[in-house]
Amino acid sequence: GAKGEYLQERVVPNATVVVPPGFRAGSVFWPSGISAKVRYGNEVKRVAGVLDGVLAESEWLVDKCTYADLAFTMWNMQVAFFMGSRTGEHARNPDAFPHFTKWQNACLSRDIIKKVLNVLGDKEVRS
Repeated sequence: GAKGEYLQERVVPNATVVVPPGFRAGSVFWPSGISAKVRYGNEVKRVAGVLDGVLAESEWLVDKCTYADLAFTMWNMQVAFFMGSRTGEHARNPDAFPHFTKWQNACLSRDIIKKVLNVLGDKEVRS
């Protein structure tokens, strides 16, 4: 949207804006068939693994904290919660994705994210 376009122009003018996973990965929240739950759970783990690999080389997705990093923050929190309740397993074991976990915690520690979560009523936030 407009905010993303503005940030892209100001922060990383020659890069493509990265957005959080869309419809397919978010489908883990509502599938009814067990095969769909497992398939989408595996897709979530695959994405976390790819991000973990990228973050093994860099503290942020780009050279500094950008919209690309922060766009994932809320989605990452929801996936961890819903994966456990929908598939009976944890989507992201912190030990399996250490760089991803460190990155998510760094995003959550930013003042603007704390402010947003406070407005939403989340006083305690975990990755």
